[in-house]
Amino acid sequence: MRGRWTPSPELERAAEYLAARLGRAGLKPAGDSASFLQRLPLDMIQILPDSFAVWLTGHRPLRLVQRVDYMASFNTWSNWNASGQAVVVHGPLGAPAAFDTVSLAGRVLLLPGGWGNHYRRIANWKPAAIVWLDDVPAPPPGASLRGLPRPTRRAVGDTMPVVLVAYAALAPLLLEAKLDTARLRRPPDSVLRATPLGDAVMHVRGRVQHLPHIDPANVIAILEGSDPVLRNEYVVYTAHYDHLGVGPPVNGDSIRNGADDNASGTAALLAVAEAFARDDRRPRRSIIFVFVAAEEFLGLGASYFLDHPPVARSGMVANINADMLGRNWTDTVVVVGLRDSDMGLHVDRVLADHPALGLTATDSSTRPNEAPNLEGWSDHSAFIGKGMPFLYFYSGMHSDYHRVTDSAEKIDFEKLSRISRLMHRVGYAIANADDRPKWNPASYRRLVELR
Repeated sequence: MRGRWTPSPELERAAEYLAARLGRAGLKPAGDSASFLQRLPLDMIQILPDSFAVWLTGHRPLRLVQRVDYMASFNTWSNWNASGQAVVVHGPLGAPAAFDTVSLAGRVLLLPGGWGNHYRRIANWKPAAIVWLDDVPAPPPGASLRGLPRPTRRAVGDTMPVVLVAYAALAPLLLEAKLDTARLRRPPDSVLRATPLGDAVMHVRGRVQHLPHIDPANVIAILEGSDPVLRNEYVVYTAHYDHLGVGPPVNGDSIRNGADDNASGTAALLAVAEAFARDDRRPRRSIIFVFVAAEEFLGLGASYFLDHPPVARSGMVANINADMLGRNWTDTVVVVGLRDSDMGLHVDRVLADHPALGLTATDSSTRPNEAPNLEGWSDHSAFIGKGMPFLYFYSGMHSDYHRVTDSAEKIDFEKLSRISRLMHRVGYAIANADDRPKWNPASYRRLVELR
């Protein structure tokens, strides 16, 4: 499927395959017009690199060099010509701000390490543009600055320019502002701060052309619950089936297969959906199965599902997300959110009652090479943003992540089957419980209120 790029004919074929399987299982379609497919309106655009320019004016003017000092990163905009005072926003982006965020309107915001899972919070500040500061040398360009321009997606109505800029390109201005790059990369503060780069005004300019395409689709099915009251509440399973398509060749291979990321989670969710459909013992609550497109670009598919749900969003009581389940330890699964709500107790009980699963669940993200912010790394992030308790099933990072080497022969299918059974039993328990899942209050404050 040529890496299942969003959008692409191959992603469309994958969606049709999933819809056919769900139909054969006897599940109820919950997409557009009584189908399984919920179309996600996107623009497909190609950047015009010769039109791009990034420069600074003020007492220390700078003109940045494309693919050395900067690149159009997540170019989620139409044509633009933006400028504003350059302000570095540093510290944990989910923390309370030590300044009035209204003051950021119209500024160009420099974000060390990007926005994590806080893109919408930043967009609400109404900046003129976002600059993602990355830890790459210039010159020579780092690997993330060498990519060629290519078609990408834009959410309808999302026109804010975003540019990736190397720390080294702005070193003189950062030094003048007494901002140490090491501290910016790993901020010790527990509050969010904003530091202007003196009188520097940053300008970003670029043009794009729109390309014809087929809007991609989330694939959605529902299993109706058995309780006349609780059937109006829903446990929502998610897994994204898109990946990164075709890229520069590596040893003659240009297809980023995405076998673990996230064909593994897609396969698991499909198995779970079919298991629920086969079981005569319907759970009390209803179940929604969502195979999500566009996860690899700001989670737009999950966000669209939540903004255009097939049922009342107030009835959705929990999200169970599956992403990258097929690698690493044979006896361990990471369940992000395990202690953030009482749903972790269901995981504990299932594992205790079914030792044949041979799994230990941990909520730790401290293993080598793990990201520190797994709450924001997949489609569950959008559900957290709506205040829903979540569980994210995950088997850890590896060196094939987002590379052409993430291939099917490296998947541990036997382990994947055990995780699938665990996800099925946990969802069944949540759907049968007397009460809705409840957040741990401290986790709710950290993940929802301070988001």
